Amino acid sequence: MYIIFPLYPYSHKISRAIIKEPKIYFYDSALVFDEGARFENAVAVGLLSAAHYKTDTTGKTVRIGFLKTKEQKEVDFVIVNEKNEPVHLVETKLADANVSKQLIYFSEKYSIPATQVVYTLKTNFVHTTTGVNVVDGITFLSALSV
Repeated sequence: MYIIFPLYPYSHKISRAIIKEPKIYFYDSALVFDEGARFENAVAVGLLSAAHYKTDTTGKTVRIGFLKTKEQKEVDFVIVNEKNEPVHLVETKLADANVSKQLIYFSEKYSIPATQVVYTLKTNFVHTTTGVNVVDGITFLSALSV
């Protein structure tokens, strides 16, 4: 019925990721009432759409998931390639332009690029010490490709 879709936590073993609790998002972001959750939901829908497009046009499976450790460190989204390798991290924030410590942690752990998407950001920038891109929501969603 295309009302909701799950995103599963990333794990090297797909069977382990499936048994963990997924995050649930709505295909229609208007069904989410909290402003921050609505923005995260909109980014989730955009990433899912871009992943499906990439899979359909190249034949290479691209998945979207999230990262979470036992210590409760979490990043909103991880883009995973056909080899089940994480290739990009995305964190959403409503107004905080300070780069997320968890985003830095996972970016360094997996040695992959990361982007923090901020809804109300006035100027896009690259964090000088970590290389994390900080971009506004409209720029990110309009240029989305995975």
